[in-house]
Amino acid sequence: MKSKYFLFIGIFLIISITELIIMFSIQYIEIESIFLEALYDVAMLTSISIPLIYFMIYRPYEEQLNKYIEENKLQQEHILEQSRLSQMGEMIGNIAHQWRQPLNTLSLIVQKIGVYHNRGILDDEKLKTSVDKSMLLIDTMSSTIDDFRNFFKPNKEKETFSISNAVEKAFLITLPILKNNNIKCNLDVDESLTVYGYKNEFIQVIINLLNNAKDAMLENSIKDSTIVVLAKKIDNSIVIRVNDNAGGINSDVLEKIFDPYFTTKEHDKGTGIGLYMSKVIIEDHMSGVLRAYNNESGAVFEIIFDL
Repeated sequence: MKSKYFLFIGIFLIISITELIIMFSIQYIEIESIFLEALYDVAMLTSISIPLIYFMIYRPYEEQLNKYIEENKLQQEHILEQSRLSQMGEMIGNIAHQWRQPLNTLSLIVQKIGVYHNRGILDDEKLKTSVDKSMLLIDTMSSTIDDFRNFFKPNKEKETFSISNAVEKAFLITLPILKNNNIKCNLDVDESLTVYGYKNEFIQVIINLLNNAKDAMLENSIKDSTIVVLAKKIDNSIVIRVNDNAGGINSDVLEKIFDPYFTTKEHDKGTGIGLYMSKVIIEDHMSGVLRAYNNESGAVFEIIFDL
């Protein structure tokens, strides 16, 4: 709000200085001009009006304006938190899918140790091999938990981060659910690209877009379902695209998909806040652009950052 005070003061000073110059010209340089006298009267009226406008019109509404801005900010934070909470169920499902195979493998290793022992062939080498395999699987599962825990940690400060690394983390988080639904995901990301912003929020956006593509392909029963994620430099911009082959978005829906609480999914399958919050994160928090359009294969969600 300080910038508004400086604006009023600046305008007031400019007009006052203009008024003094005109007055000096009329009285001391003895320039007689109806235009100058009229300009002097206008400058005097304006210099009197600006403080009156500020204190009688702007000032009474300033508190209401500040309150509205604060409420709007809190509402966005609340919706962002809702978006994160709505993803938790999917994240837990992803952990379950990601752990299923390692747990089955661990179970087989333990059973094999028992078989070796019963047959009297459990030597040091077999035991060491089984322990090493088990520890590798446990480390992988522990890493999975760390990835999810780090994702839900809020970023308090902006940072310059690798787009490739962020996209890969989002991909690894959604990989189990994509595999479970036989959905391929092709990544074509320039590893040299970086962007300044909140890394975890950006990862959340990519997860939202991947999940949105996954839901569209499942809803339309697409065979050979494929998601393509592309990130490259085009002219003076960084462009990131998430493209599915689900046939595209209906034209009457396309303009509304970023509206809060708008969803085409069944009530228990969608909240309508994922794409809205994605747009808020990219455009309000990271000064980029998020838009959607259709191409020959399906829907394209495009993120643009100016360099």
